[in-house]
Parts: sequence; structure tokens; C-alpha cells
Amino acid sequence: MAFSVSGQTRLFLIALGLGFCIGLLYDAFRFLRKMVKHPYILIQLEDLLFWVAVSLITFYMMLEKNEGEIRAFIIAGAFIGMIFYFLTLSRLLLPLAVTAADFGLKVLSAVLNIILMPVRLILRLAAPPLKTLRLHTRRAARFSRSVLQKGGRYAKIKGAGTIRELKIIFKKI
Repeated sequence: MAFSVSGQTRLFLIALGLGFCIGLLYDAFRFLRKMVKHPYILIQLEDLLFWVAVSLITFYMMLEKNEGEIRAFIIAGAFIGMIFYFLTLSRLLLPLAVTAADFGLKVLSAVLNIILMPVRLILRLAAPPLKTLRLHTRRAARFSRSVLQKGGRYAKIKGAGTIRELKIIFKKI
């Protein structure tokens, strides 16, 4: 289908915007990779899935706006939009986002330390009595274990004698 020059210009600008958005989305992936370390194979899998999704989105845009016709200027517009994003905003946004996230993690750590300070204090105060209690509990456990073991031996001796007596009784019958 033949488009007018204004229609093609509009389509090219949409492709530029799409490329810009693709670059922004890829920076989000890069940000997550900087915050959470990923194994190499997972990075490759993420990239593969990302580019498959981008291809599907680009194809859908071509289908919706250009009736499914693949035109070189649309693909070029998307690439130019991505390159424009990576050369301009990406250099600013990614370091800024990483710095902001690092600052946020430090603030969160400080707040948690302040909140957990009373708990640490209570644990430090409770440690000596708990240590003494643990020592006495171990002694009691050892004593009860020895008593039970001795009792078990006595039961075995008594049990063996009872079985012997039963055998004698059954022989007499």
C-alpha cells in the first residue's frame, strides 16, 4: 500500500520512538544486572528473550501501523532511536540510577540498624543467663541419658531372665 510522505514520516517518527523505548527497556535490564549479579548463561538467556520480545513488538507495530509491510526505513528508524538513546540519555540515566539505588540501600541499611539496635541490646544482656542455662541443660541431659541407659540395661537383663523363665515353663507343659 502506498503511503504519503507525511504518513511515512509519521511512521518513521513512531519507529524512532520505539527504538528509544527499546533502549530504555534494555537499560532497565542493565540496571538489574548491575544491582544483582547474574551468571553468564542467565545473561545470555535474558538477552535472547529480550530481543525475541523486541522483535515481536516491532513486528506488531509494523502490522498495526503499516499493514504488516516490512520497510527498511522503519527498521532503520528503530535502530537510530536506540542509538540516539544510548548516546544521550543512557549515559546519564544508568549511572544516576545505580547511584540512587546504592544510596537507597545504604539508607535502608542504616534504618534497619537503628530499628534492630534494641534487639541486639536485649540479646547481649540475655546472653550470659542463656549461656548458664544452656550449660545446666546439657548437664541435666547427660545425667538423664546415663540414667536411661542404665535403666535400659536393667530392663534388658530382667527381660532376658523373664524370657528364660517362660521357656522353662513352656518346656514343662
